[in-house]
Amino acid sequence: MGSRIVGSALAIFFIDFRFGLSSSAACDVSLLDDFARMRLYRERASEFELLAESEPLPEVRLRYRIIARHYRELADRDERSDKTRMAEQSC
Repeated sequence: MGSRIVGSALAIFFIDFRFGLSSSAACDVSLLDDFARMRLYRERASEFELLAESEPLPEVRLRYRIIARHYRELADRDERSDKTRMAEQSC
């Protein structure tokens, strides 16, 4: 499971669907990318929390919880950024 998490997390950073699209289409795709990325971050956080719950070693359990917190912070940051961007566009 660990390698799947790392592989999926790395894929998040390398996906870019905007190449070759018009600016309005790129904006729509970018918004979808943002939502997908936030969802993946939250899924990864949940996966690491589950790993932490079943981990017998306290040091590893702590590391998993730190990673989960990091993913939640990434999702929260993207959500705040998205809300700010949407507010700027509606004005």
